[in-house]
Amino acid sequence: MRRGHGAGRARPVQHHFDVRLPSDMSRVPALRERFEEHCVDCELEGVELEEWKVVFTELVCNAMEHGCRSPADQVLVAWQVSHEAVSVCVTDPGPYDPRLVGLFDRKVSDFSETGRGAGLILIRHYTDCVSVEPDAGGGTRVCVSRRRGGGCAQAPEVPREL
Repeated sequence: MRRGHGAGRARPVQHHFDVRLPSDMSRVPALRERFEEHCVDCELEGVELEEWKVVFTELVCNAMEHGCRSPADQVLVAWQVSHEAVSVCVTDPGPYDPRLVGLFDRKVSDFSETGRGAGLILIRHYTDCVSVEPDAGGGTRVCVSRRRGGGCAQAPEVPREL
């Protein structure tokens, strides 16, 4: 029996979750566990599950490291997981910079020159769609998605400002 599925219970169609998280990296593992539980409930497993855990961790940690300037800052993390698709959006209070879009198109050689940006390379490799846009509250919102079997998925519905 799969975790979260009892005898006679229909499998969940999807999980939707959003949370405001303080800029404290020690809080990321517990949130990643919750994300993982939702993924497992929707039958993600093996390599696909491990890839999504990397993507999730990199998105949240990058938002905290690069988008937060004080301990009082928060990031908004939202995800939607179903049997058909996975999408994750992270919004940080840092100012939007259109050059951020190009960072997700970096090549491995860029990483080898600077030693930075490997997480962005992995995020791009493990997902089908990446969007970086200004948040209505002045921050930056990064959304990634992948349909099970390939293609873009719809971003989760979340408050549009931090």
